[in-house]
Amino acid sequence: MDIKAAGRLDLSAFKALQKAHKGAMYYISIILIGIAVGEFLFELMFLGVAESFRIGWPLLVVAVVLALLIFAAPRLSYRQLGRLKDAVSEYEFGDEGFKVVSRQDGMETSGQYSYDMIEKVVELPEYIFIYQTKNAAFPIEKATIEGGTEEDIRAIFAPRLGKKYIVRKG
Repeated sequence: MDIKAAGRLDLSAFKALQKAHKGAMYYISIILIGIAVGEFLFELMFLGVAESFRIGWPLLVVAVVLALLIFAAPRLSYRQLGRLKDAVSEYEFGDEGFKVVSRQDGMETSGQYSYDMIEKVVELPEYIFIYQTKNAAFPIEKATIEGGTEEDIRAIFAPRLGKKYIVRKG
């Protein structure tokens, strides 16, 4: 088996990573934003401007804070990467594990990983994220897969991880 792929640690990868993390809290936050904005608009329509701001401003603040956390977090995280921004990693999958070679600003690092070291894998339409820990993932762009297909990569990880191999449609 000699499957190769690549991934770039850029803003689009961070946005996709946020989608990979979508769980109950994401959807609860979206619902709370909707309730808070709806309640504020209801008060604005029926109680008037002065009364709605007196009663509804805390709900509006909660909605704004949740929206910032959901929609601004990938950009903020990406900016904090410093020199790691846009690092390019190449992956080579073998029978017992995979090799990662990362390049950035003329520097190169590499590592060999056993498949047993992997916490989980989340597959999205354009990316596959291989998690070493709950918060550290290798981004693989599906369009860069050579010598195999995304199904071949899935066949490597899914039997080992079971329910920890997650496929998300969007």
